[in-house]
Amino acid sequence: MRTMLLCSLRDIDFPLKLKSNPTVEFHRGYRMPSSLALQVSNLLNQCTFKQLQLLHALIIKTSLDRIPEIRLKFLRRSTEFGGMEYSNLIFKLMGGFCNTEVTLWNAMIRGYAYNGPFRKCISMFDEMTLRNLKPNNFTYPYVLNSCSQLGLFSKGQRVHCQIIKSGFESASSVGSGLFDFYVKRIDSLHMDLGKSGSLDDARMIFDGMCEKTIELWNRMIGKYVSIGDLAIVRELFDKMPERDVISWNTMISGYVKAGEVANARDLFEQMPEKNVVSWTTIVGAYADVGNLKTCEDIFRENAR
Repeated sequence: MRTMLLCSLRDIDFPLKLKSNPTVEFHRGYRMPSSLALQVSNLLNQCTFKQLQLLHALIIKTSLDRIPEIRLKFLRRSTEFGGMEYSNLIFKLMGGFCNTEVTLWNAMIRGYAYNGPFRKCISMFDEMTLRNLKPNNFTYPYVLNSCSQLGLFSKGQRVHCQIIKSGFESASSVGSGLFDFYVKRIDSLHMDLGKSGSLDDARMIFDGMCEKTIELWNRMIGKYVSIGDLAIVRELFDKMPERDVISWNTMISGYVKAGEVANARDLFEQMPEKNVVSWTTIVGAYADVGNLKTCEDIFRENAR
């Protein structure tokens, strides 16, 4: 039976070949065929859904399902094909709600966050806490995203309270998830973007993050541009440890929207690298004020 399974895997053109007689070694506390475990682990990174089902049979037959890393990798891969029906079956076979491995719960929560339904992601999170399992920095971002997707912002704020109590607020992935949540809350609730106070929650999360990507800096600056608070926009822009072309374009567009064409041009000239958006924005700024001569000069400069 085992040889037949191995042959079947070869027949569907796996990029790696499996050994039919792997050496048996003591693997992480289990007497497992370690070379086979390594090959299966590698195959799980790139297999199709059909191949995954064949690997499922092999994993059970060879008792590789007793290895935590294989269990997690297999379940996680099963969630990456656009649906959760098969993943739910696997999770039930692994003990379902009685399973106490947080990593497996996280794999399912992640799967529902990507594939839906989002309510299932939240209900699994709630069930997890009811069973005294401890969510971690790999859990919260997906739950927050599901809350914002469903418009459940009160629920998301309660999740935020849990994050604070559990001490994961400083984790980079959680901080980013919270920032996304509060930005989406502003957008979805159609808050008055003419008031800086509408950004207080997102700004609080942003300021508390130990690590901020350029993307996060750009998004925070962009939100202040949308409410016309150029003083804060410039303050943030000047504090950025590094900038990309989007950072410069966002700052320039802020000046243009405020009618400060001279400041926009000054910043434009300082840009280390310009793209189509940069040129279009500055040309549009001069066109809006009727300065066609400068528009022509910029066109010539761009054509060089």
